[in-house]
Amino acid sequence: MEMTPSNLAMLCSAAHFLEMECDDDGPAGTPNLKPQIEKFLDGIRFWTWSELLETLKLCQGLFSFKGYLEILDRIVDNLIERLASPGITSPNTCSSNRSSFQFSCATSSNNSWRNNCSGATWWFEHLLFLKIDLLDKVIRTMISYDFDHGVVSRFLFHYHNSSCLGAAQAEKMESTKVVIDLVLLLESRSISCKDLFNLNRSAVSLKMSRSCINKIESLIGPLLDQTTIDYLLLPSPHGKGQAYDVDFVLS
Repeated sequence: MEMTPSNLAMLCSAAHFLEMECDDDGPAGTPNLKPQIEKFLDGIRFWTWSELLETLKLCQGLFSFKGYLEILDRIVDNLIERLASPGITSPNTCSSNRSSFQFSCATSSNNSWRNNCSGATWWFEHLLFLKIDLLDKVIRTMISYDFDHGVVSRFLFHYHNSSCLGAAQAEKMESTKVVIDLVLLLESRSISCKDLFNLNRSAVSLKMSRSCINKIESLIGPLLDQTTIDYLLLPSPHGKGQAYDVDFVLS
């Protein structure tokens, strides 16, 4: 079978379950697929944007295979490199055979990535398929590459709103908790105060723990100069007998 971006995840899963890996503990004489998979990934910079997204989507299950996390890392790294490259403003410019996607993490380049990413939000809809554990990995990788915090925060709130639509209570709570923890990693002034209040409103309605709500409030504090009265009108917790959360306003 020819190895392609669309069947990479299937081959990784097959190699894992059939013990066709580079593992000293594997059965003697068992062929190793993992080195071939890693060699195939050497050409990842030539994949189209759609191929990269499809592979990442299908490879989300590799989180449960510790031996394949490095493969997932390479896919995520290439995704972030493309998004952070200067001049990338659409899927068309993100699909290229040029080697411009290979770049160093030199400090001198970081500022150019930051400036070029400041308005690049075209990819938001493309990454809504991310499961919550992979979202965490992608966002942390973006931050490590000095990705613009304002863009990251807008994507996180967009992801949160989309992931909560029609989701079960437990899924909404998990998404909210992870988004809160990731937002805490960002520069406070890069975060929209209105989005934080909306996140707080969601956390209150979901009856999240006091510690989660405290985290949001700690982010809101330095941004109070941006607030308007409608931000403060949060629904009162269940059983309080009030229309709005008076304690939140007073705090």
